Order: sequence, then C-alpha cells, then structure tokens
Amino acid sequence: MLFIALHFTLPAYRKRGLEDEIFTDTMRAFPRFVCENKKRYGNYSFDREFWAYRQLALRIFRIGTLEYELSKDKQNAYISIHIPSDADLLPESVSTSVHSAKEWISNYFPDYRDALLRCESWMLNPVLPYFLTNESKIVSFQRLFDITAVNPDSEDWREWVFDGSSLPIELLPEDTSLRKAIKRHMREKGEFGNGVGVMMLDRI
Repeated sequence: MLFIALHFTLPAYRKRGLEDEIFTDTMRAFPRFVCENKKRYGNYSFDREFWAYRQLALRIFRIGTLEYELSKDKQNAYISIHIPSDADLLPESVSTSVHSAKEWISNYFPDYRDALLRCESWMLNPVLPYFLTNESKIVSFQRLFDITAVNPDSEDWREWVFDGSSLPIELLPEDTSLRKAIKRHMREKGEFGNGVGVMMLDRI
C-alpha cells in the first residue's frame, strides 16, 4: 500500500498541484490503521485493504481533523465526511476543517463546489443526546447535521466504541460513560445503529 502511495498517489497529487501536506496527512491513515489493530488484537497488522484504496485513488483526503471523500450516487456528486479515530471533535477544530475542506475542494475539484456534505456514523444516532451531556463533543458534532435516516442494523458502534469487541452485550466493558450508556441502551432497546445526516453549513 505504501509503495503504491509513493509511486502512484504522490505523483498523481503533484500532477494535480495538490499539496504534499494533504498527501502526508491523508496517508497517515495507514499507520493509524495498524495501531488500531495493535490496540484491538494485540498485534501489528493491516486489514483495511477494502477501504484504503480510497486514499490511494485520490478519493479521500484528510483536511484538518476530518476526512472527506469525493462521492457520487446515480444523480448527484456529494462529499462524504469520515471521522478518523484520532479526530479532535472540538467545535473549533471541526469548523476549521470543514471550511478549509470546502475551499480546498472547490479549488481543486470544482465539480464538488456545491456538493452536499453527508455523513453516516454511530455518532449521528439521534438517541445519543438523550444520554450524553450538552457539553459532549459528540452531541455538538451531531447538531451540525440534519438527520435524514437511521440504519439500525449497523454495528459500527462495536468497532469504534468497544474496539471491535464481539462479546455479548452483558460482557462489554463499562469503563467510560459512553460505553456504559450505549450498553444500557442496547439492553433496553436491542439496537443502536448509525445515523445518516446532511451537514448544515450555517451551523458551523
């Protein structure tokens, strides 16, 4: 993967006039993935080949604290927001990232100048504000979106909140307030899932 990044992706960046800083920040996804596996499974390994081609193919870019993917459906171009595991979700960090990304993408990919910013994440599940405080960075992030749908079958929460654990609900750890709240919700409701939303730029 890193061989491809150096010998294909970096020249492609430079051919388009994209900054080396964006390349470096984006490619840091690879050591991040390896370190996530070390934390979860106790060994350094890489299992994100199903995902990482997006970074290599100039589809995902890390701009500030968030990642942005140039996407299309049958009708429209749109920008998918991804939340890296090391993202700083302080409102000012998110605001800086979004405004920088909009300007950068408009300059280098003008077909996406007016594209909507979409996100699908467990952080957008609309039940979260009911058991997190108003000061929560997750709640602040969620408020930037109009939630348009919920995917109740997604278990992304296991990967990102419980480090990929496949343990039964009753055996999941409760060592943080977030883990405790989601575990309690799963006991009571039996599902959690992802929220899907469109970012409202006037809320940034």
